[in-house]
Amino acid sequence: MAAMFFGFVTVMAIGFAHPELVIPMAINFIFLIGFFGIPVLFVIGSPRRLEPGARRWSEFMRNGLITATGRTSGGEAVVLTLMLPFFIFCWAIVAVIIAALA
Repeated sequence: MAAMFFGFVTVMAIGFAHPELVIPMAINFIFLIGFFGIPVLFVIGSPRRLEPGARRWSEFMRNGLITATGRTSGGEAVVLTLMLPFFIFCWAIVAVIIAALA
């Protein structure tokens, strides 16, 4: 997910490379680092990190999760979670292509 959001900002920064956009794009990168980095620091520094109620990745993939519409396998949950960042990344590519052709 982080790679797709960083890719989005990178594609937009390269595609619309103007000197006046350097600072806004740098701010976007700083915010993305904060949005994905700070939760990682909280998890690493948590004394309850190995709590018995926490699910491991293999357990999540094997059992999936229950949503409002029923049980979802782990693979389906991963795909559903990554669809929106993927479409945002694709949108950035299409926007840069349209701007280059216009």
